[in-house]
Amino acid sequence: MTHPQQFGQYPQQQQPQWGPPPQVPPQGAPAGAPPMPPQGGYPGGQPQGFPGGPPPQAPKGNGVVQKVLGLVGTVVVGIIVVVVVALLRTVDGGGIAVGECIDLTNPSTTAPEWETAPCGSPQSDFKVAKQLDGMKSCGSDYDSLTKSGDYTMCMVPDVSVGDCLTAPALDISTKVPCSDPDAAQQVTTAVNNSSGEAACREDSEQYLTWDEPPLTVCVKSV
Repeated sequence: MTHPQQFGQYPQQQQPQWGPPPQVPPQGAPAGAPPMPPQGGYPGGQPQGFPGGPPPQAPKGNGVVQKVLGLVGTVVVGIIVVVVVALLRTVDGGGIAVGECIDLTNPSTTAPEWETAPCGSPQSDFKVAKQLDGMKSCGSDYDSLTKSGDYTMCMVPDVSVGDCLTAPALDISTKVPCSDPDAAQQVTTAVNNSSGEAACREDSEQYLTWDEPPLTVCVKSV
């Protein structure tokens, strides 16, 4: 801010010099009394100028506080995004927790559809072993379902001895009644450990094992 300009002095004009008026005591003053001081005006006979220097500035905001508030805002936005994603997963049926089971209503590998089902029920085909972000690979041991590239569910069969399965050719293998023409395999062993072939019955033809969760499933042809 600039300083206010000071008033300049007018150039002096040639005016007749007047002498001081005779000291005439004011009315009512006794003769010989000292002259009265001049009334009003500026002290010392000079006008007062503007005060020097700019006016005080308002204190600036604390930069640290502003940074903290910005960080808090970012964290809050991040939390809101996470909550919204979780809600969307729940609404579209994809928010199936690890350990819950799935009824694969459309076993197509290109456009599969599914919904939750009670584990161990005839409708339940798989149990969720893992849930990964994006399109990460579950590995060759797991069947998997991906929802629009948002997340991937890694699954193991939810089967019991005597259950029949479709052939895992182009589609994902699912449970069907053993009388179903599509039934291709029957479960001979299903145990919650990874012992593999040692857990299978003699009539078993194939087996698969998983470490997470520990599981061995043995099957034979129907």
